[in-house]
Amino acid sequence: MTDLSPEDQKLVTLARATRGRTGGPEGAAVRDSDGRTYAAATVSLPSLQVSALGVCVAMAVSSGSRGLEAAVVLSDPAQVSPLDLGILRDLSRKTILLGVLDLGSKEVEDAEAVAERIESALPFVKAERLVPAPDCGMKYLSRDVAFGKLKALADGAALARRRLS
Repeated sequence: MTDLSPEDQKLVTLARATRGRTGGPEGAAVRDSDGRTYAAATVSLPSLQVSALGVCVAMAVSSGSRGLEAAVVLSDPAQVSPLDLGILRDLSRKTILLGVLDLGSKEVEDAEAVAERIESALPFVKAERLVPAPDCGMKYLSRDVAFGKLKALADGAALARRRLS
């Protein structure tokens, strides 16, 4: 990750650690407008289903937060919840980094799949505020796979831009 402030790097670290510790499908972290941070994993019980971002937002709101400054969600891109994408609307004044590559798989996505993942967020956040990104680091991928995924990211973003024009 480049050009992230230390505060934003902390959110990535918290989300990554929470996802790793629980082994869940998602890890999330948010910073509220008062600078407090919250980290959580997906809750999946027979009687309760809440996404990691949903848990973070609930913790922040129940603590009296009046707004969010930043959020990170690490997830399999194919599993990003429509409810989580809806939360992006609440953050729409901020730049959103959206993970659109599945770094848990060695299979290289095609540009069409990446473009569809990008486009799934557009009803919730303006295109100029959306930054397609990998959801995490690529150090466990071979150079060829990492390059292929980054090429798919670039090609998918270009395809999504052309469709918007």
